[in-house]
Amino acid sequence: MALSMARPWRHPKTGVYYFRKAVPKDLRDHLGNAWERKQSLETKDQAEARRKHTEVAAQVEREWTELRRRIATPPLAELDAAIIKRAGEAYFAYLLEEDDDRRLAGFMQSDILPEEPTPTFEEYADSQAEFEADARNGWARGEVDVFYMSEVDEVLSWPEFRLRLAPTSPSRKLIARELQAAVIRAGKVKQQRNEGEPVETPPYPSVAPQRAQTGEDTLRAAFEGWKKERDRPEGTVHEYNRAVEMFIQLHGNLQLVDLRRSHARTFREELQMVPKVRRGALLKASLPELSEYGRAHPSVAHKADGFTVGHDEFLKLVVNCPHIDAPN
Repeated sequence: MALSMARPWRHPKTGVYYFRKAVPKDLRDHLGNAWERKQSLETKDQAEARRKHTEVAAQVEREWTELRRRIATPPLAELDAAIIKRAGEAYFAYLLEEDDDRRLAGFMQSDILPEEPTPTFEEYADSQAEFEADARNGWARGEVDVFYMSEVDEVLSWPEFRLRLAPTSPSRKLIARELQAAVIRAGKVKQQRNEGEPVETPPYPSVAPQRAQTGEDTLRAAFEGWKKERDRPEGTVHEYNRAVEMFIQLHGNLQLVDLRRSHARTFREELQMVPKVRRGALLKASLPELSEYGRAHPSVAHKADGFTVGHDEFLKLVVNCPHIDAPN
């Protein structure tokens, strides 16, 4: 079977479809000697699998393109104190954003069987306390384990930084200790939240000074570039174009490095308030106007299925992708 197949692979026993593709030879050493990228599409429906396969394929190509760019960039010998501090701040924001997602998704109830593995509130609290205790132990002793050293490269690959640090750089341990400190600070906040104390998640720190932003870095410009890359089905282009424009109506034409999962959550929430049937002035109304109308008229049916699916999938790709170059 060719792993570069352009269609989803169906598991013979479970019937679940997968994305499978051979890792390019020039990237294998940088991906733990992995020779294949395999990812569940989490569906047994062939039509849905084909749609998800296209999306995952584009996401993987973007990740590999970004990895090649980072490999080709000479590694930095050291990072200045401001960047090191910013890495800790970004990790702190990430940890609390992750905590937000867990709480919004909910915890397992004793009388309800979840569709996906879900911890109870107590299990989650215990695991986070253990995570914090481990960070405290390492930070107090000046010890940094493999986990935090690997997280250094992960954080520096984020859109806020996109930096490559030399393996022997003395800055590595300094950043790792900042990440440990972020875990400790986040642990305190999570404990406050566990006790019912509302604590907001801070915004991600500003983009590193050396990353100049241009008009080519915006969501709309990236989408135009995506359309020119190759021919795509007209329906796909139309649906993603609607998603881009309505997203911009809500959040503005953001720089790609500023996209966050919180934007995705807000976008979905606003879409859910859109009237299912739209007539007259509503046909040309913007997303904020439509959602405002929906809130003012709670008796009106909301969220037409065909209206939200493409938008939701678009934001899953754009916001959850760690290396954002263009929407797909």
